[in-house]
Amino acid sequence: MAALIFIEHWEERKTVVEDVFAAAREAELNRQREYDAALHIQAVMRGVRLRQFIKYLHMCAIRIQMAWRGYLGRIEYHRKLADKVEQRQLDYFHCMATKIKKVWKGHYVRKNVYDYYAMKKYLGALEEKNQLVRERLREYEQEMKKREELEAEVKELEKYDKYARSCHYMMSTQVVRVYVIYSEFEKGIFGEGLYILTN
Repeated sequence: MAALIFIEHWEERKTVVEDVFAAAREAELNRQREYDAALHIQAVMRGVRLRQFIKYLHMCAIRIQMAWRGYLGRIEYHRKLADKVEQRQLDYFHCMATKIKKVWKGHYVRKNVYDYYAMKKYLGALEEKNQLVRERLREYEQEMKKREELEAEVKELEKYDKYARSCHYMMSTQVVRVYVIYSEFEKGIFGEGLYILTN
C-alpha cells in the first residue's frame, strides 16, 4: 500500500515541483506586499498596545494624584480643624477671663474704691455749687439788663440834649447840660448808682 502511494506521488512529482516553484514565484511576487502588510499589522498592534499602556499609566497617575491630593486635603482639613478648635477655645477662655475680670473689678470697686455716702455728699455739694452759680448768673443777667437800660436812657438823654442845643434859640434860653453818672457802689438820688448832674 505504501508502495502505491509512493508511486502516485512519484508520478505527480513533476506537478508538485512545479506547484512548489509556482508557489515560490507567487510568494516572491507578493513578498513585499505581505511584508508591508505585516509591518502595518505590527505597527497597528504596537500602537494599540502602546495606547493601552499609556492609558493604563495615565489611569495609574490619576489614581496616584487622587490619593496624594486626598492625603494633602485630609492633612489640610485636620490642620484647619485644629486651628478652628484652638480659636474657639481661645475665644471661650477670653470670654471667661472677661467675666472673671468684670466680677473682680466690680467687687474691688464696691469694696475699696466706691463709697456711696462720700459720693452722695459730693453730689450734694455739687448741687449746692450749681445753685450758687445759677444765682450769680441770674444776678449778672439782671445787672447787665440794668446797665443796658441805663445806657439806653443815657443815649436818649444825649439825643434830647443834642436836640435841645439845636433848638435853644427858639426859646431864647440857655441850654442846661445834663450828665448821668453810673456807680455800682453808691446810691444816687434817682436810684441805685445813678446820678444826674447839671451844669
